[in-house]
Amino acid sequence: MTPEFQYTFAFDVREAQDRDDLVVGPANAAAVAWIDRWPDWHPPGLVLIGPPAAGKSHLGAVWCHRSGAARHPAARLNSAIEAAREGSRALLIEDVDGATDEDNLFRLVNAMIEARGHLLVTCQRPPAQLGLRVPDLLSRLRAMQSVFLGQPDDELLGRVIKKQFGDRGVRVDNEVILFLLRRMQRSFVAARRLVAELDAAALARRRKLTIPFVRAWFADTVNRHA
Repeated sequence: MTPEFQYTFAFDVREAQDRDDLVVGPANAAAVAWIDRWPDWHPPGLVLIGPPAAGKSHLGAVWCHRSGAARHPAARLNSAIEAAREGSRALLIEDVDGATDEDNLFRLVNAMIEARGHLLVTCQRPPAQLGLRVPDLLSRLRAMQSVFLGQPDDELLGRVIKKQFGDRGVRVDNEVILFLLRRMQRSFVAARRLVAELDAAALARRRKLTIPFVRAWFADTVNRHA
């Protein structure tokens, strides 16, 4: 007899992050256009602003592949500063919201300006809302071109969900995607969480992601939180 449940193991999911894998819609079209037009950027570069899971990392990966840039978290700038000293002309600085060393970030931006290089900076809020203590750093970031990633419409969100299932090797019919869209929160974060939880549930029960299975899963989820 086939057991109803099976043990599942957590494997790393490799998200497809090539240019051809980008799902483009009204929420991210402007940002994609700016990435595509590199190196025709206003110096010293671009500030990419958007909520969690909106696609900043994917766009950053596309730009790194195109420009040869290395990615560096803003919370750990030593490697970025070393790269700038060694002559790097393109750098991705991620999550400036978490920057703790504003003085070095300011020096890094200045170094890239002097080298006529390019920066791609990502954050969740506009520079003016980051609470930066170094006025000159704020001035530098505000002088850069800013582009926003918005919340998705249904078409974009549905395509993102389908891509995320595809990254996990799971094929899902369009009817299931429409069923999910009518019942989920409208955000990229909610989509990522929903895909992960449904994939885990289907694996545990050795079931395909059909509408009856998803409907039952939603009912169980509601009952657990009632």
